[in-house]
Amino acid sequence: PGKIGRPLHTAGGTSGAEAADAADLRITGDLTLAIWVRKTAEAPEWACVLGKGGDDGRNYGIWLEPGTKKWMYQQYGQALDLMAGKLVEVGQWYHLAVTIEKDLVKVYTNGVLDGEKQRLGLPSPPTAAVGLGYAMNHTGFIGDLDDARIYRRALSADEIRALVDLA
Repeated sequence: PGKIGRPLHTAGGTSGAEAADAADLRITGDLTLAIWVRKTAEAPEWACVLGKGGDDGRNYGIWLEPGTKKWMYQQYGQALDLMAGKLVEVGQWYHLAVTIEKDLVKVYTNGVLDGEKQRLGLPSPPTAAVGLGYAMNHTGFIGDLDDARIYRRALSADEIRALVDLA
């Protein structure tokens, strides 16, 4: 079972799911990304668990790094990498969320603020699909994904905690 429903299991490589490009998914302004993740093994390199981008740029993405077990939000265009402090261990569920309000990016782990950074400009708005478990020409995530959400506004800290409490 997943945290909310039945999870999507991805086995690395190019496994995962995609949502086709649409104009309302090319978000360059306020944004929230949220997803439950449970690694069942470490991927051999960076893995995007929820993101939009491809060869023509990266709009937004939540990434896991196997070496440090950290996660980050990344955008291209006016490049931004924001690493969270909390580690993501194999076998445990974690709720990862990113909010962008104007130029302030915040990352939350399990409903708790885990980092913030000013962004210096807007991301590139590529026409690539939104990927779950695999995106942007890197290896795929190995594990389970549940309750992926994309909002065209920044949720408040209370709203992020409410998403965690749904589980």
